[in-house]
Amino acid sequence: MKFSKLWVLLLAASFTIMSCGDDDSPEEMVVTTDDDGGMTDDGDNGMSELLAAQEMTTANLTNDGSGKVWRIEQATLNNESGAIDISSNFNVVDDEFIFSGSRTNGSLEWRQGNAIGVDGTSSQETLLDFYKAPVMSSFSFDAESSTNLSGLDGNMTFQVIDENTITGQLSFTEGRRAGETLDFDLTTKTSEDYAAPQTDLQFSNFAVLFNDCVSSCAPGFAGSYADNSLFVSTRAAVNNNNSELVVKYNAETGTEESFLFPQADFVSKQLLVRDDQLVIVGGQYVNRYDLDDLNNPTSELHGKALTRFGTAVQGDILYIIGGGLDNVDPEKIFQYNLETGQLSDFVSLPEPRFGARGTIVNNKLYVFGGTTTFGGSDAMNTLYIIDIATQQITTETMPVSLNYSYVERFQNLIYVAGRIDLRNDEGNNTGRDEFIGVYDTRDGSWTELTTNLTGTQDDFVSIHGMGLFNNRLYIIYDDGLDDDNNPDTPSPNNILVADLN
Repeated sequence: MKFSKLWVLLLAASFTIMSCGDDDSPEEMVVTTDDDGGMTDDGDNGMSELLAAQEMTTANLTNDGSGKVWRIEQATLNNESGAIDISSNFNVVDDEFIFSGSRTNGSLEWRQGNAIGVDGTSSQETLLDFYKAPVMSSFSFDAESSTNLSGLDGNMTFQVIDENTITGQLSFTEGRRAGETLDFDLTTKTSEDYAAPQTDLQFSNFAVLFNDCVSSCAPGFAGSYADNSLFVSTRAAVNNNNSELVVKYNAETGTEESFLFPQADFVSKQLLVRDDQLVIVGGQYVNRYDLDDLNNPTSELHGKALTRFGTAVQGDILYIIGGGLDNVDPEKIFQYNLETGQLSDFVSLPEPRFGARGTIVNNKLYVFGGTTTFGGSDAMNTLYIIDIATQQITTETMPVSLNYSYVERFQNLIYVAGRIDLRNDEGNNTGRDEFIGVYDTRDGSWTELTTNLTGTQDDFVSIHGMGLFNNRLYIIYDDGLDDDNNPDTPSPNNILVADLN
């Protein structure tokens, strides 16, 4: 089922101060005496009191102008199906409202995170895997009010109840949704309300994927909050022809379904769930599968030749990170518009990158680790942070160097897993190690997680993919060797799962 997304039209909102007029009677005079405090009109006094009250409300709303973060405490979607409580949905919990500025120059930033399926008929149907860019707007007081505000060209209204409570409403005004609303209560977001990393992960077996291409061919791996499913994409050889294999796992039951698309492409895959589609980005093609029918994908060339590249998506824009074959633009990040199919340059990193994966949090693209050459031994410990609005690049240092990184966003946190190739003095591979840590985008801090993973530095067991959804973290963890004592089956690859706090 396809759902409409929570689109918002940004227009400048004007702020108007309503002044009080004189009395209609021209004969009436205002008499000033020595004991009237110098005031000449009750209207002027009332306006002064209104402006003073607006100033006080603004100070509480914005933390004296510097910016105050609010979160949704309760949310109800009112559509043709009735009133639907969506307060605890992941795509509501991730919203933030930041008010800043002054009474006459107020700013509102709505960090909406994942969009809401506003056509849903139940709370479950309003879930949507569709990460959106923050929305910027001005805000202004309604006429003759010190508590009622509006923004987003009047489509979003607020009533300030006290310094820690706001009620709000987003109104839909176009098409068949005209008259429908999203009603919500906001409360001050404190440090305790932000996601915090845990320190330990205990993994257990979830499934086994039999495939010879996982360890060496950069599979795609991701999950869907809305569909509550886990997906793997990689190459499969069928009748001596290379095809794209998609495996879907039900997160609750562990049952699996496999789908083959007979298309020859390079082996590297990146997988993402966007709206009601599974999007698989290969070395040459972008393939789209309807989540309700994985048998009939559509395919289009994206215009590049890639290997061991990374991807991230925000709204309609897919970011393709590095991976240029034959040393063609391996340092570049490209933008691919998923609606129009247009490819364009975005930014050049300071160095080439292969095996470096990324994600987006609040309009910043984070790119972790990787190597400067395809299959290279020079694992990097750099974190590039690219401001999408300005294209400015900031470089930070990671606690480890990773040949391949795997990243997943969870609110303000980024979970980072990685494969570390170990080599001797002659440059030969002697083993592999793994890393799992959490990067907090609020303060740039790292937390390395302990685990019960049993691989050692003397074997080639490592992580080959990571997915995070519905408070669970999944990894592909194996050595890629055909060690199941069954020559008739491909190599087994363990998929493990750990609960998050």
